[in-house]
Amino acid sequence: MTTNPDSAPKLALLGCGNMATAIVVGAIRSGRFGPGDFIAMVPSEASRERLGGLGIPAVSQASELKPALDGGARLMMAVKPQIVEEASKALPQVSDPIGVINIAAGWSNADLAEVLQCSLGKRPRVVRTMPNTPSMVGEGMTAIAPAPDASAEDIALTESLFRSVGEIERIEEPMIDPFTAVAGSGPAYIFRFTELMARAGERLGLSPTLAARLARQTAVGAGALMADSDLPPEKLCQNVTSKGGMTAEALRVFEENGLDEIVSQAAEACAARGAVLAREAADRRQQR
Repeated sequence: MTTNPDSAPKLALLGCGNMATAIVVGAIRSGRFGPGDFIAMVPSEASRERLGGLGIPAVSQASELKPALDGGARLMMAVKPQIVEEASKALPQVSDPIGVINIAAGWSNADLAEVLQCSLGKRPRVVRTMPNTPSMVGEGMTAIAPAPDASAEDIALTESLFRSVGEIERIEEPMIDPFTAVAGSGPAYIFRFTELMARAGERLGLSPTLAARLARQTAVGAGALMADSDLPPEKLCQNVTSKGGMTAEALRVFEENGLDEIVSQAAEACAARGAVLAREAADRRQQR
């Protein structure tokens, strides 16, 4: 394989939506990567201009990624999961097997490698990842699940990339769905709970604007406090709860109405749905 010179791209992106853009921008801001470390294929002229404004080269055809891929760049699959197969058809054949970083949800390492091999002509080494939306503000939590044949260099690049937008955790691929149930989908739980806090404030007589502001800042502040503290969440909860006080009364209602069980059931349903979606996708591919 041709050695990738310092001036050549390290990562070729197939697609570059909001999440991929956030990852790239975070990587550049971290100082670990420069704009020239990336090249992106995006069909939209507006998107190419947006990336160009960041100093990131962008092309309109997947075939134009061939020099970067043959030069040692890894491929990032950053298109929507439902168009992975169609988008992959336009990829060029490569000289040697390449490393792939996958952020398209629901695609296993084996399934993606099989689909990409048809276009690339060589079976790629895939590192499956699951970033969450706080990556867009540098506070992400990303799971990294390499295929058995992923190289140390593939994994190191992936870890460096996602460390630039938050925390990372190396896991086995079967743990992707449980990870998603906590971290991948978890931001939605926080957003929903914040929305419900605001609604409760309105029912108590606060204006909608004030209730929303209080709930949002409380969620932000609590998250910042957890990030700044070595104490576990349960201890932080105890610290704000006086025996017989107002907070204790609210927590009592949570407990009596089964909040613990509701959260557990929600996470279990999320993980189970991930497994179902993966099976359905596999069945559709087999039928084609």
